[in-house]
Amino acid sequence: MGMRNLILLTASLALISTACSEDGGSGPEYEFNGFLEQVDGMKVIWLWGTHEEMGYAEGALLCGSLTKTIQEMVYSNPGMALGVDTVVSTIESMVDIPAESQRQMRGMIKGLQEHCPAEDLILQSEYLEEGSRPVQYEDVLIQNFNPHSIDTFEGYPAGADSDIAADPFFHLN
Repeated sequence: MGMRNLILLTASLALISTACSEDGGSGPEYEFNGFLEQVDGMKVIWLWGTHEEMGYAEGALLCGSLTKTIQEMVYSNPGMALGVDTVVSTIESMVDIPAESQRQMRGMIKGLQEHCPAEDLILQSEYLEEGSRPVQYEDVLIQNFNPHSIDTFEGYPAGADSDIAADPFFHLN
């Protein structure tokens, strides 16, 4: 089962358990359509709602850790020397990105921007024209695509057959 399927399954279970509380009430109220919980020493994020609402909650709840993940997985990769625009246009030429996935990624950026301290939004890399800037939609797109294959964009990305095709988030063109 892919990670995104697991998140959606987990979100569905959270929604069901919240809706079916013991006292017949609506369950606890949350600021977002999601919450973080520690389970066996691991952070688990529970999400529900529309794709945009789930993305918004993910961005708001994960703040700095989401930016850190993008920093480590995307901007430490030498393939980013091609430039953000080149990498994004290559992704878009190879992959159909469903509208609901785009809404979820845009929701994530909005959640980050509206709920995270400014310092938790900054990416720094020699591969950024500006040297540093706040995280943007394009960064989330690249991170969700297949960051460990960025350096092979001059040809067909290594691992794309298995990594991307198995991921319901994207569909190969």
